Amino acid sequence: MDAAVMAAVEFCADCKARRPRYASITLGIWLCNRCYGIHRSIGAHITRTKCVGLDTWSPEELHRMKSIGNERAASYWESSVPPGYTRPVPTSTNEEVEKWIREKYEKKRFCPQDSSPPTVPEFQKKSAVSASTTRRQGQGAKLNLPLPHKFIKYHLLRSLTLMMMSSEASSKHLLDLKDQGQDWPRLPASRPDSIFMSSGSKKEHSHQSQIN
Repeated sequence: MDAAVMAAVEFCADCKARRPRYASITLGIWLCNRCYGIHRSIGAHITRTKCVGLDTWSPEELHRMKSIGNERAASYWESSVPPGYTRPVPTSTNEEVEKWIREKYEKKRFCPQDSSPPTVPEFQKKSAVSASTTRRQGQGAKLNLPLPHKFIKYHLLRSLTLMMMSSEASSKHLLDLKDQGQDWPRLPASRPDSIFMSSGSKKEHSHQSQIN
């Protein structure tokens, strides 16, 4: 949940209790724990609810909550509350709060009969996806910096030198074995050149591994 959105929400839309942590996605309003339970009992066909800390919120749902909110919803659902009508407060009984909620949203007693509930602008999915893609591409560019040419040239020359030294040592060792009348050893599948590397080559190879 967007922290900036929650910071602007101070009261429950129905009983004015402080620090609401629930919401009606359908109506676009914020609710306290008690009113949240009453909204659930009314049914999802009228008011579909969610918890701020426990439920997963889609971008479209957040967009709807930001677009409507308690004040805009009240201007519609409470536009014709009779003078002297007692609205519930945090200290009101559960029966009083439930009566108020059902009359307001289920019976639609206080809203205009010739107009529809508050609507929200169309959620721009393409903009959100484009911004997300651009952000990921920017992060990738930072992680995949090109290597300096000097670095590449140094390691390339070093690798070629090691290959030449290993090849020279291997050839010399095979010739010595042939002169002595011995059979050539079979090459291991994992490291074909490991048995032919001289001690100097092995030290150089070990030193190269530490550098890398």
